[in-house]
Amino acid sequence: TFIEAAYKKYEFDLSKTAYIGKPEASVVIVEFADFECPFCNLARGIVGAALKAHGDDVVVYFKQFPLGFHKQSEKAARACIATGRQDRFWQMYDLLFDNQKQLSEPKIAQLAQSLGLNMERFNKDWNDPAVIQQVRDEKAEGDRAGVDSTPTFYINGRKYLGDKTPEDFVIAIGQAVEASKGDSK
Repeated sequence: TFIEAAYKKYEFDLSKTAYIGKPEASVVIVEFADFECPFCNLARGIVGAALKAHGDDVVVYFKQFPLGFHKQSEKAARACIATGRQDRFWQMYDLLFDNQKQLSEPKIAQLAQSLGLNMERFNKDWNDPAVIQQVRDEKAEGDRAGVDSTPTFYINGRKYLGDKTPEDFVIAIGQAVEASKGDSK
């Protein structure tokens, strides 16, 4: 229910999850998304606005949540994780979203190559059973936390149920920052 979702706090394994910001930030945002979802593509602006407005107080973790009806999203998720092993996760993240309507295995490989990656290593990592399992684990983690659409955000473990506009999201993050300052007094 809405009330339960608003108050229930979830814990996530962030040990292998790509992030932007400072891990010690007072506000932890966990996003579950799919690279073929047009709303997830738009969410880049929402996340960017939160980071711009609240800087060092916010860290954003990106969890893979490929939807079954998006035929390339699981491959894209694996590619992003594989690219992250060569410290290019966020560059690939942008390329995948920028090209989300043209995704295919050859296109994903072309995008990886455009980043100047070691392609032998990329292909090995893209097909690594550990990478495949990480995508499955992140999806299962989202399922357990009640993710039913993408993107879904959690702010300090609580599912964000507000409007997914930059303005509303920045306000919600600001409230979380203020609450965390109150907690540390």
